[in-house]
Amino acid sequence: MKQIFSISALALSLLSQGANAFGKSPSINKVVYGVDNRLELRHTPYSYLRNSVAGLASRSVLKESEDKELLEVLYYGDLTSYRGRTTCDDFKFREQATLPTCTGFLVEEDILVTAGHCVLNYGNKVQDKMNYQCFNARWVFGYEDNSESKDGINFPKDDVYGCSQIIDASYTTEADYAVIKLDRKTVGKQALTLSSEVSDYKAGTQIFVVGHPTGLPLKLAAGAKVVHNMHPNNFITNLDTFGGNSGSPIFNFYGEAIGILVSGETDYYFDKERECITPNKCDAVDGTCNVTMRGKASGETGTKIHLVTKALKAYKERTAAKAQ
Repeated sequence: MKQIFSISALALSLLSQGANAFGKSPSINKVVYGVDNRLELRHTPYSYLRNSVAGLASRSVLKESEDKELLEVLYYGDLTSYRGRTTCDDFKFREQATLPTCTGFLVEEDILVTAGHCVLNYGNKVQDKMNYQCFNARWVFGYEDNSESKDGINFPKDDVYGCSQIIDASYTTEADYAVIKLDRKTVGKQALTLSSEVSDYKAGTQIFVVGHPTGLPLKLAAGAKVVHNMHPNNFITNLDTFGGNSGSPIFNFYGEAIGILVSGETDYYFDKERECITPNKCDAVDGTCNVTMRGKASGETGTKIHLVTKALKAYKERTAAKAQ
C-alpha cells in the first residue's frame, strides 16, 4: 500500500473537484449530498483498489463456463427502472449492469470485511459460524464498468471466492460489521491497511469510499468528510452512497480503511413533475432532502474499524489456542 502515500494528496485534491477533474462525467439505504461525486474507479488514481474491494453476488447467478476457466453471470439487472418504475433520463449510470447486493474488502489474504446486515438478520451476533448467507455468498473482485462484453459478464475464477465461515459479526443497534473467512487464499489481491488513528473520526476529516452503489460496477465517491463522531462504534459522514455500498471501505486521506459504510438516507424517490425515479438529494447532513425518513438528513453511517481490528486479534488468539 506504499504507493497511496505518494499520490494521496494529489488524488484527493482532484477527486474533490468531482468528475470534471478526470474529464468523465438487501442493502440499507444511502443518498447523494450536494453534487453526485461518484466516479468510475478505473478512471481515478485509486484504480488498483479493484484488487482489494469485492461485490457480493448469489452463487445461483454464477455458472462455470464450458472451458471451466470462467464464471459466467446468468442474469443481472440495470437501472433503467427501479422497483417497477422508469428512472429519469439523466439518472447517472442507468444503463450499466447491476449485480452485487453488498460490498466487502480484503483485510488479509483470506479474510474479508463487510457490513453485518449483509450476512445476518437483525439482532444477531455470531462467531466462528456458517449460515445460509455465508453458504450462498460469492465475493467478486474487479467488477468494473468494462466487465460487460457482447458475450455477457464473466469473471476469472481467481476473482471469485466463497465464504467458509463467519469469524465474527454483529447486526445490532450497537454495531454493524462482519469479518468473513474466504474459502481459499486470494490470488493477485491486496489486503487494505487498517487505520489505528482516533483522529480519523474528527469532524471535517477528508474521506472517500469505494464500492458498488445499487449493484453498479465499482465506483469511487470523494469530496466528503466526517460530520459527527458521537458514538464509540459509529461515525456520520456526507458520502454519496446507495444500497449496495453496504460494507464498502471508508478511507482516510492516506488510503487507510477507517470504517465500514453501513446505512443512510432513502436512495431514490419518484419525481411527480417528471414522472420518473431519480436519486434523493440532501443539501447537507442535518439539512433538507427531497425525501427523508427523520425530518432532516441523517447522514451516512460508518462502523469504526477498531471493531474489525479487535475481532481479528481475538480470532488469531482463538486459532492459536486451538493449535496448542
